Amino acid sequence: MKKSILFAAVGFGALFTTSAFAGESDHKDRMIAKLAQDSSPANVQSVAKQQKEKYCEKNAKNKSLRDSAKEAYVKDCMSRDEAREQLALVNGKATQVAASNINKTLQESPTAAGHR
Repeated sequence: MKKSILFAAVGFGALFTTSAFAGESDHKDRMIAKLAQDSSPANVQSVAKQQKEKYCEKNAKNKSLRDSAKEAYVKDCMSRDEAREQLALVNGKATQVAASNINKTLQESPTAAGHR
């Protein structure tokens, strides 16, 4: 009797374990499909366009542009890719500042350069 209860319990546990693993597999498959959809070229372009438009709209607001001046600015910003230009400018300045800080540190502290 004890053996039959034990086998029943083990079989019942195996049934739930198998379905739990199947659920993980389904979840994994859905996540892979979602990632593939999100990284598709059409979706990436769409998201990039939305981010670009958001950037241009925010700049128009910061410049207090209204009506036709705002529309003209946003249109020009979208066509020129001003967001990318600004990002390159900021990244370039950040790189220059970092290089300057490194050089300054090396000049001030000979041990930082490995000299003793």
